[in-house]
Amino acid sequence: MKRILLISVILAAMLLSACTAPITTSTPTITPTPTPAPAETTLTPTPTPTYTLSVSVSPSGAGSVSPSGGKYDSGLPVTLSATPASGYTFDYWDGAASGSSHTVTIIMNSNKSITAHFKAVETPAAPTPTPTPTLTPTPAPTITNVVASPTETSAIITWTTDEPATSQVECGLNTSYGSTTPLDTNLVTSHSVTLSGLSASTTYHFKVKSKDASGNEAVSGDYTVLTSEAATEVGGIISTDTTWTEENSPYKVTSRVQIPLGVTLTIEPGVTVSSSEFLVNGTFSARGTEGKRIVFDGFEISTAGSTADTVVDIDYCIIRNGSFWPSSNLYSPAHLTLRHSELSNMGEVAYLQGLGGDVYIEYNKFTNVGRIAVGCTHNVYIRYNLFDTKRPGQPPGFDCWIYCWASGGQDGSKKVIVKYNSFINTEGIAIELATNASTAAVSATENYWGIQDTNAIDTMIYDKNDSILITNYIEYLPILTQPHPDTPSLQ
Repeated sequence: MKRILLISVILAAMLLSACTAPITTSTPTITPTPTPAPAETTLTPTPTPTYTLSVSVSPSGAGSVSPSGGKYDSGLPVTLSATPASGYTFDYWDGAASGSSHTVTIIMNSNKSITAHFKAVETPAAPTPTPTPTLTPTPAPTITNVVASPTETSAIITWTTDEPATSQVECGLNTSYGSTTPLDTNLVTSHSVTLSGLSASTTYHFKVKSKDASGNEAVSGDYTVLTSEAATEVGGIISTDTTWTEENSPYKVTSRVQIPLGVTLTIEPGVTVSSSEFLVNGTFSARGTEGKRIVFDGFEISTAGSTADTVVDIDYCIIRNGSFWPSSNLYSPAHLTLRHSELSNMGEVAYLQGLGGDVYIEYNKFTNVGRIAVGCTHNVYIRYNLFDTKRPGQPPGFDCWIYCWASGGQDGSKKVIVKYNSFINTEGIAIELATNASTAAVSATENYWGIQDTNAIDTMIYDKNDSILITNYIEYLPILTQPHPDTPSLQ
């Protein structure tokens, strides 16, 4: 308040002084007012805006993006590069960018958010390894029944195997052997190999070898065979009853042995006969035993020109390498019995026509042989036999086990009776009827075929079902589900 009063007093004094001062008149001096210089202007720059770039990866950990985000001036281009992690590949951009290229450029004119998408690489499934088949080794054949049948300069070695196999023999003066027979590649179960060029009254060592279809080889132990002294040579006409004894065995037939009507040739058990060819009008009796079989090598028998009194009686024999009863027997009225024998490596087994009585072919084993041909006016009984392998290379009509073109005469009262046999290891036809043969009649029931499939068995039967030129059918049902106990086995 005091300050205001003081200011007011000073102002009043100044005004009073002015009013009392003398006035002096003078020409006024005009001093030009200087034009002020323009003031300097300081420009403050406007700041550039910045924007935020946000980068993410999907799925997490699947890859990376460079740069990974940040702040950038407005208008600045930013190039992003996507790098996949192991097991992934880049897929596409999402958000403020698009496309499937690994790199993309964006202009930062606003805040932007970008996602880099990756996808897992599809690893092809490892191929499932093909399992290596485990091959179960098949056993080698089992060799049994090794038998040597010597002469003075040769020996016939026979043996059996439990499965079809080849045949070969090593032989020599000691267990080093030194000689080997040529390999017989026929797969058979009954084997026969001839050792030739031997010395009389000499002991030889030998072993047999058989290899099956799979290449498994069996080798026997060591065996010995003593060649005989000079064989008893026989041949020509036997005018009186004659007996061939084991003591004088072996016998060597030098010319066909002829047995006239009313004469009997008896061959004892244990006898071996080589190159044996017989013409029988009388009686031929070769009856061995199970323990002492009679051995015929190169066998052939004929009854051409015989009568109803002619008899051929064979039991417990080994017959090989020839034709048992060939086609030279046309209209021979002989009687035939063949039992308990083993026939092998033969052509046509028998050509039976016009025989004078019933025929009995029973309890035998046929291996690697041709057919039994029948055209008889009597019953033919083919029973309890084992038919193993057929002889290869036979023409049609000969490549079967049993062939029938006539039986029982015109009235049909007689038949070929095929029963209780075992047909195994067979291919093609087993039983066949001839064409245009109205009297051919075969009954083949109750046989064992090694299979139960009747469709397959049908293919082994050749009858009216196969040709309209055949008159009759072959009845074969029922069949046996296993071999008949009285029929020989492969052993």
